[in-house]
Amino acid sequence: MGAHLSALFGIGHTGEWISRRCDLTGKVAIVTGANSGLGFETARILCKAGAKVYMACRDPELGDSAKKKIVDRLGDGFAENLVVRKMDLSSLETVKTFAEEFMAAEDRLDFLILNAGVMGIPGRKLTAEGLEWHFGVNFFGHFYLTKLLFRFLIERENRVPTRILVVTCSAGKQGKLKLMDLDFRSRKYYPYRAYNQSKLACWLFVQELGIRLKRDFQSEISVFAVDPGACDTQLFRNVSPFALFMMAVTRMMMKNVGKGSATIIHGCINQRISKFSGAYLENCRVTEVQKSRRHACLRQELWAKCENMLESMSFGQPVLGARRTTSVGHKKSRKRRSVGNNASLWDAVQRRLMPAVRFGGNSDEGMELVTNRTKSA
Repeated sequence: MGAHLSALFGIGHTGEWISRRCDLTGKVAIVTGANSGLGFETARILCKAGAKVYMACRDPELGDSAKKKIVDRLGDGFAENLVVRKMDLSSLETVKTFAEEFMAAEDRLDFLILNAGVMGIPGRKLTAEGLEWHFGVNFFGHFYLTKLLFRFLIERENRVPTRILVVTCSAGKQGKLKLMDLDFRSRKYYPYRAYNQSKLACWLFVQELGIRLKRDFQSEISVFAVDPGACDTQLFRNVSPFALFMMAVTRMMMKNVGKGSATIIHGCINQRISKFSGAYLENCRVTEVQKSRRHACLRQELWAKCENMLESMSFGQPVLGARRTTSVGHKKSRKRRSVGNNASLWDAVQRRLMPAVRFGGNSDEGMELVTNRTKSA
């Protein structure tokens, strides 16, 4: 009860307070949507703690302006730890360019914070690849970014076990995912149904990625869905006039970005939660580890659907900068693990599509990567 009241009235610690004794010198973070709101505050806090932060922004000019604000507050010495890069989640080409430039420039990634999002787009709008705007920006662009960085992260996890945080909200739990009509082509478009659908997709993605990391790679990389609570940010800039009127009444009960960032920062630096990879974080605690049979089927079908969509868009090729691992003096194992009946759809897709760009699974190359990492350890 206390946790719910805290979320409602914005009571609790700030992200800066949580990081007050934390030294992140030498660590590297990516924060999407870092030019405003929670992304801006998260980037500022991580930078203040010593991390190098890549501010992935749709508009680089807004990103430069945000960087200047942070430097003005923290001091000129922090400027070199803030790197602004263009990444428009509504265009997968810019996502790919961002990932390639990052992998060429850096040799580690400690925190991948998938924060950027939109809400309340009044009319049905499509991304450059023809996806419904909420689904494309809030979920699919982040799915693709994670896919592009995946091999980079796996190959470095022995010394840098990355923490992946996907910012979502409780609205996702009320969402309905229509896999045959994700873009509202054959059903009436409602902005908040589209938003809820995208946030449910994020939650399912976190669960499935957590399972695949552990099952297919025995990986120490951890992933969490992070609910910052109701925060007063620019996320509401597209909502209807009536919704804005209601917000005027409820704004006093919303969290500011300082308190909203608390759970995000907690998710970055708290090592005790690693064993709950794939879980839901709210008010700086693990509140839900959902493994229902219904969700198991849905999240696997969503994953396979997204892989197929990327393939049809010609974004399924191996990523530039991702190194392949070869086995020396080790016979490849061709035995496939059984992962249960619910994974049959994924296995079919995995065999048919290019294994080198899958997140996990049973490809020989994937098994080779695990074998080499185990031997080196």
